[in-house]
Amino acid sequence: MGVSTMLFAIAAFLDMGYQCARDTARTLPAIILASIVNVVMNYFMVQKFGIYGVITTSIVTYGVLLAYRLHDMRRYFKLKLYRLTWIPIFITVISSIAFHICNIWWQDIIYVTIMLSLLIIAIPKKLLNKISQKLHHFT
Repeated sequence: MGVSTMLFAIAAFLDMGYQCARDTARTLPAIILASIVNVVMNYFMVQKFGIYGVITTSIVTYGVLLAYRLHDMRRYFKLKLYRLTWIPIFITVISSIAFHICNIWWQDIIYVTIMLSLLIIAIPKKLLNKISQKLHHFT
């Protein structure tokens, strides 16, 4: 469910593009498409896989919504995804799979520690400096 929440958050962020362009009617086709995907997948997946069907349906639904909005947003602004952007995403996905598979608490702590260390290493220096400045500003 964390993955579907992340996909939804990114899609909701892109929704701001429609609002800034004062073209909110363009949000409707994406929502209708995502709703159709959700209903159809739920019909087939929930009976066979239970809660895992719901989770899979949620991930696919928000993935479709995000893909549609990424494609449609090109009319308003240019989006670039740098290769370095994918490193933290990849680290998070791999570590969450390992965290989900493991049932021993001390191994979970090790996985989370390694993941957080890798994420800190993967974050660009400019972003780390901005984060540390903001944290220093609050203290």
